[in-house]
Amino acid sequence: MNPEFMRNAENKFSFAAFCLVMRELNSNPKAEIHLPIFFDATCSSIQHLAALIKDCELAQEVNLTSREDIDEPADIYNALRYPINEAIRKMGRENPLYPNLEFVDLSRSDVKHPIMTKTYNVTLYGIINQLKVKFKTNNGYKINSIHKGEMITVESRDIVEIAKVINDSIFNKYKGLNFIYNYFTEFTKILSKLSIPIIWLTPSGLTILQKYLESIESKITITLGGKTKKLVLREKTHKMNTRKQSSAIIPNVIHSLDASHIANIINSHLSKNMNILTIHDCFGSHPNDMVKLEKIVRLKFVSLYSNELFLEKFHNRNIQSILDYGFIIKRDDILNQDYVCYKTRSKLYIPNLPHLGKFNINKVLNSKYFIN
Repeated sequence: MNPEFMRNAENKFSFAAFCLVMRELNSNPKAEIHLPIFFDATCSSIQHLAALIKDCELAQEVNLTSREDIDEPADIYNALRYPINEAIRKMGRENPLYPNLEFVDLSRSDVKHPIMTKTYNVTLYGIINQLKVKFKTNNGYKINSIHKGEMITVESRDIVEIAKVINDSIFNKYKGLNFIYNYFTEFTKILSKLSIPIIWLTPSGLTILQKYLESIESKITITLGGKTKKLVLREKTHKMNTRKQSSAIIPNVIHSLDASHIANIINSHLSKNMNILTIHDCFGSHPNDMVKLEKIVRLKFVSLYSNELFLEKFHNRNIQSILDYGFIIKRDDILNQDYVCYKTRSKLYIPNLPHLGKFNINKVLNSKYFIN
């Protein structure tokens, strides 16, 4: 094997294993292969949220359903890339403070990581740091230009504005995501003000209690053998960390749904004498079992959202928590919304359950690119 060819492989060990398998097949076409093959989902966090709120548009963008007359996978990153670029260029044309932005041409890979992590509640600051790492060169920050082959030099303030556009893009385009995010974060903020942890039951039967507490930091310095070491000791208090509660609820709910899907797949495999590897939204098995695995992944995803009323159970369980802690809930008939009587004359309005769309979850069974 050519060493230079090997060095160019993205994952050298996996590529070496593949080459050994091909050599074996070349000498024996009937050889039994144990090298695992993997299926990967399309932005699984949004797949779960689209199924949760039954949003037809969002479901199509992440391949929960096939697109009419188009035999190719939908690509939510490319779908968002175009309006993101247009918004950035418009800012460059209209705002003299950011003239370089007029010619920016972000690629799919440029926007993929920020969009993917936004669904896990990454902050604007986090997106800024992602972009700085992405565009950093020895000569400052460089971004692709609309003039092919050319690069644009941008400043930190330019990257901040680009990050703002990306940060808002997914919620501007897909309103259903905005509603579900607001529902979870607003409900969590209310419970945090009442010092009540948030609780839910996953579809696989696991009870989750989210209760992040504030901590007190104590800094100490230890000198031993002429060397000095500084340590930070953190002691938990009984006060709820409201910021952490709000920022963690979205990723924790998504991960609990994702984990339920995986748990149900694994339980299904136990009776079928199959080997399976999972890495988050990636499912692997031996070549002879891939057709069965794909079918099971689809069936368990469909059953997860056919038989579950997750949002309704989540809502009712946390309403009960408020009552269990001795608070009174009343109804505002004008706003058509419940509220908690909080302190003197204060009202904490509980968000209504998001309206569900009309997406038929059974379409996943025939969606060619649900996982691939």
